[in-house]
Amino acid sequence: MKKVDRENVGVTFNLCHWLRVDNEKNMKPLIEMAMPHLFVVTINGADSGGKDWKQLIQTLDRGTFDVRGFLTTLYDCGYTGPIGFQGYAIGGDARDNLKRTMNAWRELNDLKR
Repeated sequence: MKKVDRENVGVTFNLCHWLRVDNEKNMKPLIEMAMPHLFVVTINGADSGGKDWKQLIQTLDRGTFDVRGFLTTLYDCGYTGPIGFQGYAIGGDARDNLKRTMNAWRELNDLKR
């Protein structure tokens, strides 16, 4: 990012990819390092210690990973940008998945930015 040196070039923090690669380690230092270049964050429900995408990409109301804790850390690091939902290949009824995810987001949305 430093070599590009352009305001309109940034990075995305994708929760499921971080969980797959880093297995819930080094979250805060990684977010702090990305902050100057962080454009968007994607979240989803996930199982802690999950290895495959079915465990790592779930509707926001499912999974054992502490999404609220992740968002708290994200906001504590100063993030105020957009947050999207990663719902790739979840399966099932799309409307039901979206409804459950939106309800879970409303419950998480009480966190202060």
